[in-house]
Order: sequence, then C-alpha cells, then structure tokens
Amino acid sequence: MIVIEPHGMPGEFIRKAHACRISASDMRNALAGRETKAHRQLIDRLVLDFEGVQNHTDEFPDPWHDEHDAAVAGALRLYKLSAEADVEQIGFVIDEDFSWLACSPHALVGHNGCVHVRWRRTLRNLKEAGRPDRYELARLHVVMRVCDREWCDLVDFWDGGDVTLDQLRVQRVPFDRVFFTDTVLARLVIVWQTVAQRRAERRAAG
Repeated sequence: MIVIEPHGMPGEFIRKAHACRISASDMRNALAGRETKAHRQLIDRLVLDFEGVQNHTDEFPDPWHDEHDAAVAGALRLYKLSAEADVEQIGFVIDEDFSWLACSPHALVGHNGCVHVRWRRTLRNLKEAGRPDRYELARLHVVMRVCDREWCDLVDFWDGGDVTLDQLRVQRVPFDRVFFTDTVLARLVIVWQTVAQRRAERRAAG
C-alpha cells in the first residue's frame, strides 16, 4: 500500500494522482460492455491523461458533493463509536504491484479492514438497502486489494431528515480472491492493454 496523497488534500492533488490510473470509483465504467459509452469514456480519459490533456473538470460539479461529504463524515463518526479497532482516514493510495490501480478508501479499520460508505439519500429507510451489486462489489475488492485488507464494511447511511434519526447499516464483505482475480483484475488488465494499444496507434498516426 503506497499512500501518495494524504487525507484532506485539495481536489486538484487528487485529480493529478488519479491521472493515468484506474481507481476503485471507475469500476462501473471498467466492467461495462466494451461498446458502451461509459467504457469508451474511461479509455479516452486514460489515453488523454498520458498525453497531458486535462480531462478532469469541475465544469459540471456534483450538486450533492458537499452533502455527500458531510454524510460520509457523519457515518464515519457513528461507525467509529461502534468499531472495536482504530479507524483512520488516509487519502489516495496506489497498489504496490500495479501502479495503474488506485483507490481513495473512506477509512481503514485496524490492520485488516476498511470502510466504504454509501449515502442512501433516496431510501425511505435502511430496510431498502440491499447487497452490493456486481459493480459495487468490484469497487470494494479494488479497495481491499490496493489497501491489502481482508474485509470491507459496507456502511449504508440514511438521514431521515433529522440528525437524531441518523442510522447505520453495516454489511461486512470478505475479500474473495477468485472473484477479484477472475472477474475484476482480468477485465482491468484488458482495459489497460486497450489503453496501451490506443496510445501506440495515436503515436503512429502522429
């Protein structure tokens, strides 16, 4: 686990660290069908990153960004109260073996775990919070792999409109080496090979 940007660094530093790397947050695009717009956008972003083109923009900021950050912070505070180990926020991390793979974990727990918070703004109650889908599971596994963790607590956080009603729902997801190797890593290697091929073609075309 290599921490290249500590927790709390401005977004500009995170974008520079994210450049030329696939991160856990890219899993939906990475695992999408190769002919989908989402998959093509990921390939384009990586190719342009290598060419020094600024493809990370705040031109269309997420309208829920500040509320999301506040919700995550609130969920982590509540999670820390119930955790039996130290909970630490660390920032942007890259994999020790695959320098093109990275993540920004919401927090690490002790020596074995990590935490990922889902803000369940659209839920009426936590009973509607289901198991992670294939893309979310891939995201959690990238975080676990990059941070060398055995499990990840998926924390669903629901604010019913009154902070006194804040609730947590915790689902522990163990690291599945077969799923990561066969389903996640295999697809990511193909993505990376596609990026290398596109870069070579663009260089040859001048």
